Amino acid sequence: MQELYVYYKLEPQQAEAALAAFRQLQAALRLQLPGLQSRLLQRPVPAGAQQTWMEVHSWPQGAAPPDGWLALIAAEAQALPGGQRQIEVFEPLA
Repeated sequence: MQELYVYYKLEPQQAEAALAAFRQLQAALRLQLPGLQSRLLQRPVPAGAQQTWMEVHSWPQGAAPPDGWLALIAAEAQALPGGQRQIEVFEPLA
């Protein structure tokens, strides 16, 4: 099992467009990568402050991701608003 964590910063005025774009990203990824589970998290900040969002993309327990899944997600996400995307991949230790 692998999990992909992607975080980036957004200005408050970008949030609505970014959320719509993320939903489109999720729909496209579901079609191309059946079984992929995606979530979107936000760091708590005061209203009007710059936001940090975190996408989490993972495979069900015991499932192996297909070859090229990381590149596909990166390519599909290029249209998302926001700053530079920081990408990290993790695997369970136990």
